[in-house]
Amino acid sequence: MERTERFRGFGPGTHEFLAGIDANNHKAWFDTHRDDYEHHYVEPALAFIRELAPRLRMVAPRVTAEPKINGSLLRINHDMRFAKDKRPYKERIDFWFWEGLRRGWDRPGLFIRLTASSVILGSGVRRFVGPQLDAFRDAVVGSTGEELETMLLRLKVAGYEIPEPSRKRVPPGFDPDHPRAHLLRHHGLAAVLAESNMKVCETRGFVDYCARHFAALAPLNDWIRTALSGSH
Repeated sequence: MERTERFRGFGPGTHEFLAGIDANNHKAWFDTHRDDYEHHYVEPALAFIRELAPRLRMVAPRVTAEPKINGSLLRINHDMRFAKDKRPYKERIDFWFWEGLRRGWDRPGLFIRLTASSVILGSGVRRFVGPQLDAFRDAVVGSTGEELETMLLRLKVAGYEIPEPSRKRVPPGFDPDHPRAHLLRHHGLAAVLAESNMKVCETRGFVDYCARHFAALAPLNDWIRTALSGSH
């Protein structure tokens, strides 16, 4: 029977590995530190996903938490076919918990990014694809748009950041003087928390920390899912 480690936190070994790969981003260094990658990156990350999964089911039952590489733990290798960053490795640990039957970035989800000096987590959709963008804009100016605006304001007050919209102007066909015109300039929508106190991830309490924040962020995913429900 395969033995699975319990999550004990992302300790100094994890931070040292991430700082090391950031400063020495080449295959020779990675190959020399492959054991560190396995013990301080992969093992605690998969253990974290396993222990967070039941907590996620309580606050976001539609979300999938898959404890494997290229599941909820994204690969450390850069896909250099499309990335502007041509370094071979990511200097971070990325987690993605998605809604729906398949993993993808086109549906609402929850994410965590762990670097040597910060923890970033959030919810939402990185970029609306095709008919999704039309559905989102229609929902913004429709009957549930005010609910979204109120929710985003509440999240801001609670300390979450709403990334700036990617468009400078309101898209054609919409009133630039609409009270929610600023939301129409978004091509995606997310709420994000950035934490520089690394102690939050160094113990088992990081599971509680993430579950608590995801409980606050999950309603944004619910709104987006409803808004996009007719876009497929």
